[in-house]
Amino acid sequence: MFCPPLPWHRVAAGWLLPALWLGACPLQAADHFIVLGSGGVPAAQEASIFEVADFWRTELGRRYRPAQTTVLFGAGNQPGRKPFYADVRIQREAEAKPGEVLAFETLEPGRLRRNQPATPANLASALTRHLRAPGQVWLFAHGHGSPEPTLPEFHPDRFRHNRLLLWQAEPTQQQAPTEPAPFTVPELRNRLAAPGRKADFVFLITSCYSGGFHQAIVGDDDRRPVIQRGAAGFTAAHEDLASAGCTTTPDFWQDTYVGLFAGKFAAGNPPGKVRRPALTLTEAHRAAVLALPAWSFELPLATSDYYLERWTEALLSEHPGDQAVWGERRQAAQTAFTAAWKQPATPAPAPWTRHRRWVEDVIARTPGLDQPRRRAALANPVSARQMLAELHQRKQVAAQLLAEAETQTAAAGPAVAAAWHQYFPQLAGASGRPKALLAEHAWEPEAAAAETADPDPLRWPDQLFNRHSHLAATDPARFDALGRWLARRAELRDTWIVQTLAGDLTAANPTVAALTEWRQRTLQHVAADGAALTAETEWANFRRAVIYREVSAAWFALAAIEDTRALADLAELHRLESLTLPAPGRK
Repeated sequence: MFCPPLPWHRVAAGWLLPALWLGACPLQAADHFIVLGSGGVPAAQEASIFEVADFWRTELGRRYRPAQTTVLFGAGNQPGRKPFYADVRIQREAEAKPGEVLAFETLEPGRLRRNQPATPANLASALTRHLRAPGQVWLFAHGHGSPEPTLPEFHPDRFRHNRLLLWQAEPTQQQAPTEPAPFTVPELRNRLAAPGRKADFVFLITSCYSGGFHQAIVGDDDRRPVIQRGAAGFTAAHEDLASAGCTTTPDFWQDTYVGLFAGKFAAGNPPGKVRRPALTLTEAHRAAVLALPAWSFELPLATSDYYLERWTEALLSEHPGDQAVWGERRQAAQTAFTAAWKQPATPAPAPWTRHRRWVEDVIARTPGLDQPRRRAALANPVSARQMLAELHQRKQVAAQLLAEAETQTAAAGPAVAAAWHQYFPQLAGASGRPKALLAEHAWEPEAAAAETADPDPLRWPDQLFNRHSHLAATDPARFDALGRWLARRAELRDTWIVQTLAGDLTAANPTVAALTEWRQRTLQHVAADGAALTAETEWANFRRAVIYREVSAAWFALAAIEDTRALADLAELHRLESLTLPAPGRK
């Protein structure tokens, strides 16, 4: 907004200046963006988390002033010191010279400008500070999340305290892999409900169990769903589900919700190119869901979806309190719900029709739903929930078989580790690089102890990297030596296993027997893992179709009985979910 120069020669008294200035040029909105990426511990800082943080930092940096964006990733930047490394190593075989130990690439959070430690205190501070100013506060969060870890699987409150796993230790401190610091749903709820909030709040949280954060906005008033106004967002997962996109390589842009959403929402108008109309949050969300691959187990939700899902639960519940929410209108609402499930013949509002068309597009593109029994089950909400329960039971059985296979594999591991420790001195002595191996051999006793304590080879490097992550800042050369040592050992161990089983190496019968059993258990483990993944995907796909259709039917039912209060809440959520990124001029 342009404010012309004040006519100083006409200002009669100094006390008129503040009133005149504020009246002529009101304060402008100060939009702010928070980019969050953290795995909580070094070994959980996957490449994808860094890539997402870097994407949003770059995208927002070319649109807005630096002061409008807060970047929170890992341990942050330490002024005057080498950036603290995230423990993500990617083998670069193509760049390794013959005879060399495989090279490793380590991600540097220091590449993120103005990066701060991703601690709960820093996140809470940024939210509290910027929510008190007019405008919009946007949170883009990708990383790891979990439900309340102290509650059992079927506890009714297990998903009411879902959390983002953030950083805790200082860069110079040792941090165990079980000590990430949480930022929880209640903490976000408290900040949104705090007195003095002036900003609208919009979020995209794509971590596992991120759907729980809709509860920071959607609550209940005597069992009636209600909302915290001025806030809404999108998540990659339901409150009780994991999400995809946390990988050790940045290969997630085309097949996960976080990658698809980011690419569709923000990256369509590079500078100097032909500009296209900006997508709204809802348009990006729907396009991302439609583009999910056949194997996807993700269940992305908008806050309005979660709100309507709560209404569905109340409508179908037999609890007296839920029935009282509807009162005399319950029968009419159930009739409208069932009609909307099957596609009502009566004219419907255009927004609902567009949503319903999208739901049916999602169902049409979801694999496995054309099977006769599943297609028939989708004919009405009761049979759909029955089929959902059946698929969930199948998933639980597959998960139990996988757990048993994992136990058997672990039981076969100690014998392999013992044989490996006996054979390794010969292997190291015969190596073509004795000086390098001797220089790094100081790590061997600890590596052997880690292998003996935990028979899962996939966890051995992570344990040592976590235990010594502080060396990345205090003694980088020694930390790099640890990486080279573990890489070399893994290469030698894999070669030893293959050659022993192929009969190329002379080995004692107990060693061959141990390796043969371990290989057999591993193959069974892989088969069980594949079966569990298939069962989980089938359940997730069917559940996605059921929930989206229930959301659509609940919306129609509320409109049919003219529940003005609920429809006003829904309109408020849709208002925020229909936003595009603010214009760069709003500073």
